[in-house]
Amino acid sequence: MTAAGFKCFRPRGAYYVMTDICAFGLADDISFTNYLVKDIGVAAVPGSSFYRDPRDGARHVRFAFCKKAGDFGRGGAKAEEAASDSIS
Repeated sequence: MTAAGFKCFRPRGAYYVMTDICAFGLADDISFTNYLVKDIGVAAVPGSSFYRDPRDGARHVRFAFCKKAGDFGRGGAKAEEAASDSIS
């Protein structure tokens, strides 16, 4: 994910990772997750949904990794696709 431009916060035993999305140039986590689903085909959870004050998570998204090993390669390729697209 870091190769695709995400700043990742390493999970400590969980099957998900929270990432910073500032490098992608979209307005907020909601816009970014909508873009990922509609244009790239990858689902993520807006970071704002995990905070008491949604503004605290507006620059983060969470990806879950409770998938088969083969899904990781496809997901990584799609993340690189997102990074190469001009979304700013």
